[in-house]
Amino acid sequence: MDYTFAGPKAWEKITATTKKSGPRKAAVAFLGREAPSLMPLTENDVLVCNASDSALRSHSTSPDAISDYLSRGVEVWSSAALHAKVIATSKWAIVGSANASRHSARRTNEAAIITDDSEIVSEVKNFVDCEIAALDATEQITVEDLPRLRAVWNEGLNADPRFGVPGVNKSVDELISNPDAYFYICKDDTVDVDAATSSQARKAIRRGHATAEFAIGVVAIEADQPPLDIGDLLFWWDQEGIDVPAVVIDIPRPALDGSDGRTYQAYRYRKDLHWLTWDHLRAELPAALWTLLDHDEPHIEGTLADTTPRGAFTKQARLARALLQLWGLAIPDPI
Repeated sequence: MDYTFAGPKAWEKITATTKKSGPRKAAVAFLGREAPSLMPLTENDVLVCNASDSALRSHSTSPDAISDYLSRGVEVWSSAALHAKVIATSKWAIVGSANASRHSARRTNEAAIITDDSEIVSEVKNFVDCEIAALDATEQITVEDLPRLRAVWNEGLNADPRFGVPGVNKSVDELISNPDAYFYICKDDTVDVDAATSSQARKAIRRGHATAEFAIGVVAIEADQPPLDIGDLLFWWDQEGIDVPAVVIDIPRPALDGSDGRTYQAYRYRKDLHWLTWDHLRAELPAALWTLLDHDEPHIEGTLADTTPRGAFTKQARLARALLQLWGLAIPDPI
């Protein structure tokens, strides 16, 4: 028997193993648009995912990915309760943490065990079969369902992403909704957004985002820059210090003036917080963390959950967490 560990960037090994002999059975909760290339299932394979309305509205599961799988002859089912990430081929089993998405492949640190232990392979297949057996026949997704799935997905273009996938730890009362949030500590060189575009952005976001406690802003994304993900955490700095943290709350949208492919994204921040001066940061941060900022043009990014091989938080993650603590902002507990 062979056992292999894949991580923290696990998808290269997962994809290579999934390509091996079928038929395959998979239960992977959430599917990004890139799922069919990351998890290359084909005819006679079976897939259970979470294609509930909330998963579609929050853009956690892509109807385009489901459409691709159906066109390849994959049998697709939806379970709103699914949170597992397991795959079985004729010989191999994969048990891990990774959803089939670009975010999982590029942003987050995942882990998986890959084994040819026949008992584990059988158990994974049985798990998938039991998931399907517990579903109603209407939970099998067919081509006829795709227009409805896309309509629900499109509803999410204006949906409040704080109300999303069951099982995801989100609070409408806190700025940070994701304990694994990706963060950027970067220079405030954002492009000014014209008033008309800013107004349109605010109208596209549900009123629940702009409250007595939270305000909404808009950041311009140049054509050569990748878009931000909903939930990304932004710390902008300038010569005076670091501005209050902001969290992205919307997908990219085109600028009204069509300025060379530029898009814009909305974010929210706490109205009662104020930017922190460099002198204040130097005095309050531990020396080891201050050194990350104490040089020209610091640019730091990562996730709040980044850890070292021994399980301790990395310096970058510790810095982001320390900044949030200086503002008295809470990080939700892991799921």
